Amino acid sequence: MKLNLGSGEHLRSDFINFDCIKIKKDGRNTTVVGKMQNIEKIFKPDIFTTIIAFHSLEHINHLEVLTTLKGCFAILKSGGNLIVEGPDIVGAYEHYVIGNKSVEGYIYCIFGEDFISQKKYGDSWGHKSGWTGTLMAKAMEDTGFKIKHIGKGLSHGMVLRDFRVEGIKP
Repeated sequence: MKLNLGSGEHLRSDFINFDCIKIKKDGRNTTVVGKMQNIEKIFKPDIFTTIIAFHSLEHINHLEVLTTLKGCFAILKSGGNLIVEGPDIVGAYEHYVIGNKSVEGYIYCIFGEDFISQKKYGDSWGHKSGWTGTLMAKAMEDTGFKIKHIGKGLSHGMVLRDFRVEGIKP
């Protein structure tokens, strides 16, 4: 089984789509509604082969991210993969401020202040923590993951702005 953690509107047909609110889009819907930091209480241990968390962990605070990573470790099978992507606070600065001269774009990226989406999805929309690939990899290693890859994000098409970290549960 595969888990799409914090799926938002990016629902996948071959994954269990997990989010804090129920979403329906393009004939798909959120499979499980709950808080990411409670996944260890929601799912049984050692049941997933893959967990993806694309642009979701930054929506909870730093300590909740660490709790969520521990939960991911618990519910992954041995040899299972955790793939995390999100905005890289340094890459976002380089992309928006240095490259595009858009301080507004940088502020939006860091704080996630899209007022239409915030009105639609509530408080869960805004960003509550900031990361780089190196910082996320360290947090994953501290949780027990062996890091396979640290690089640029792929899921949102913003390669310079986003990070991707892939870890495996030994």
